[in-house]
Amino acid sequence: MAPLIKPPSLGDLLKYELEPNFTRETVTLRAGAAYPLGAVLGLVATGPDAGRFAFAADEAETGETAAAAVLLEPVDTTDGERRGTVLRRGPAILSRAELVFDPSLGDESQRAGRIAELTDLGLVVRETA
Repeated sequence: MAPLIKPPSLGDLLKYELEPNFTRETVTLRAGAAYPLGAVLGLVATGPDAGRFAFAADEAETGETAAAAVLLEPVDTTDGERRGTVLRRGPAILSRAELVFDPSLGDESQRAGRIAELTDLGLVVRETA
């Protein structure tokens, strides 16, 4: 019998949240990617996708380099932009193991920079089980 593998859940990612009506927002995600639960997102500042969210990348011409939110549900935008719920501000505690970074953030120092930006938003990232 094959083992049953359970995908990550919101409880695996979000360890503490004071008031969901304050910390969460529904936002539009830029088309062209499958965003998993825990995706670290940046706000697109320029271009035709301005105001939408996408992976916080190492370098981006449209400005989404700074971490601005964490996605609280998987959203597939390969067929076009979609809306999703994000954690936009704290106080909240997130599990480091469940955060998903853009592949352009190859080394831990770059990821640490995004984590520091999340901390500035009141989103504390901890090593948790």
